[in-house]
Amino acid sequence: MPLGNSITWGKSNLQPPAPGTHGYRKYLYDILHADYNVQFVGPYTQWYDSTNTQQYSPDGPYYGYYIDGARIDNFLPGGVYNVTTQLNAMPVDSLPDVVLLHIGTNDIGTEQSVGNYDEPGTILFELDSLLHVLLNYNRSGHTIDHIFLCKIIPVAPTDEFPGQNTKILDYNSSMNLLLESLSSSNR
Repeated sequence: MPLGNSITWGKSNLQPPAPGTHGYRKYLYDILHADYNVQFVGPYTQWYDSTNTQQYSPDGPYYGYYIDGARIDNFLPGGVYNVTTQLNAMPVDSLPDVVLLHIGTNDIGTEQSVGNYDEPGTILFELDSLLHVLLNYNRSGHTIDHIFLCKIIPVAPTDEFPGQNTKILDYNSSMNLLLESLSSSNR
């Protein structure tokens, strides 16, 4: 299940995905599906009708769970897009075995510090909390077996956003420490 914000949706350069596109989800699905039996799951797949109005379809194959503008804490329990609530609403046979998590871009643009995974109130603490929510999810014996955690893409042009890119590099490198902190049983 691709999980994230506008990048997972397919938004680019502040524009919604073009009709018939699904951002990286389409390309990734097509590449994987050529050699493997994969099925993307999640509550959303979008398309555009003849008036260029965004619609959501119940059939895939480019499913995911993505919210434009979402921050990491939005997906935590108590957050407005609580991922556990979304998973619990899905049929058990449609729950993900694998999550591709691309998140944090919208957090970088806030005053919140990157911090450390063990420092409450920081971006890394929220990411660690979300990883634990996903890794500890269990419904009727179904668990999420693997999480692929994506690093954030630097903002371009880099000279126009030096503070944000420094924060992105800090976030990306701090992810390695966070992942090392997870027990080997949770990797």
